[in-house]
Amino acid sequence: MNLACGGIGNGNTYKPLNTLDFFNGMSSAGNWRLAIADLTVPNSGTLNSWSLNICSSTTTVVLSNEDFSLTNFSIYPNPNNGNFTV
Repeated sequence: MNLACGGIGNGNTYKPLNTLDFFNGMSSAGNWRLAIADLTVPNSGTLNSWSLNICSSTTTVVLSNEDFSLTNFSIYPNPNNGNFTV
């Protein structure tokens, strides 16, 4: 699993039930709920504490072409009503 924070470091395994791609681009502000279940017999599992660290990475887009000449430039449809496709 790729953790943007650089890993947890306590030796435990962290695996989401579903992919977390759904959350890409969303705000982390708001209420969060943790749901856990002890699915072994006997029921002896214990949650002593937990925390959630929201980490993000940013992508910087660099324009690779600084040539803005209008060679082979076209706008259509022509004539139009003010809506252009470039």
